[in-house]
Amino acid sequence: MLQSLALFAALSATPAQVPASPSPALRHNLQCIGAASVLQHLNKSRGDDADRQKTLLAFTLYYVGKVKGAQPEIDLAEAIRSLGPPPADPQERKDLVTGCIDEFRQIGEQLSSTGKALLDKSKP
Repeated sequence: MLQSLALFAALSATPAQVPASPSPALRHNLQCIGAASVLQHLNKSRGDDADRQKTLLAFTLYYVGKVKGAQPEIDLAEAIRSLGPPPADPQERKDLVTGCIDEFRQIGEQLSSTGKALLDKSKP
């Protein structure tokens, strides 16, 4: 009996979760992942080049890292689905995607300049 209870406890511990009401930051990051997944599907169906696909993968992983870093047990797919469909208004959709891309680009530029500074410091 105790073994059964221990097994049940082990199997039921830390299931994947979806927040009932995500914070604005989490909601934004989940929306960016959702937008990225739509873009990945469109790019794949259009046969976009490998460089574009790699950039989109990095973009997706950036936002997945933000979400999983904040909530490691989150069920990403269910959390994204729970947000509902993307904004119906084309301008709202464009603003969402542009905001996600701008943040990703800004972080990329910061990392690039940091890498350059580190490299410059390592030169004799």
